[in-house]
Amino acid sequence: MLRPKLRAVVRNGKRTVREVIRSELLLLAHEGRGNDEIAGILHINRDTVLRVKKRFVQGGVDRAIHDSPRDGDSLSNTAMMQRPR
Repeated sequence: MLRPKLRAVVRNGKRTVREVIRSELLLLAHEGRGNDEIAGILHINRDTVLRVKKRFVQGGVDRAIHDSPRDGDSLSNTAMMQRPR
């Protein structure tokens, strides 16, 4: 069940780069690759590997792949308010 869901994320063209990288990270971890090896393959920081794996353990695939909603104005609203008139 885990692998098909992750493969679908990687293949679907309507995902963010972060979601694809996190999915690939979990697939490589599932294959038994080490943290340093995963970081090297995906050209990401080892801390990112550890953080995504921790989120997976705490909340499953969806928690590991997707960003949590954030408080505050969206970037577009903030940028519009700061634009000089």
